[in-house]
Amino acid sequence: MKPLLILTSLVLGGFLALWAVCALVMRVQGAL
Repeated sequence: MKPLLILTSLVLGGFLALWAVCALVMRVQGAL
């Protein structure tokens, strides 16, 4: 794999993980 492709996949993975955490936090705050 090309280094650029690995870097891109890591950035996208981190972005998705951050979005999932934010969505979970918003859901928890909405439930309280």
